[in-house]
Amino acid sequence: HAFLTALGHAHTHGHPITWHTLIPPTNTTPLPTYPFQHTHYWLNEKAADADVESAGLSRTDHPLLGATTTLAHSGETVLTGRLSPAQHGWLADHAVNGTVI
Repeated sequence: HAFLTALGHAHTHGHPITWHTLIPPTNTTPLPTYPFQHTHYWLNEKAADADVESAGLSRTDHPLLGATTTLAHSGETVLTGRLSPAQHGWLADHAVNGTVI
C-alpha cells in the first residue's frame, strides 16, 4: 500500500510510471456517448392503505399507529405504523437544509 501510494505521488508530480507492469490490464466497459436520459421510475400515486388483517395484524384507530400484534413467545404487544409527509403534512415542517427528517 505504501509503495503504490509513493508511486501515485511520484506520478502526480510528473514522473513517468509504467503502470501496466504493476497493475495487469483489464477489459473496460464502454460508456454511452449520449447524455444519460433522466427517466424516473418511482411511483407517484399515493400508497393505498394496506390490508393489515391479511398479514395477521390487527388494525388500530390511532392516526400514527396502523397495526398491532401480540408476540406468541412473550405475549408482548408490537405496534407498527408508517410516517410519511404525503399522509402527515406536518412532517414536512421538520427539515434541515431542505431535507425532511
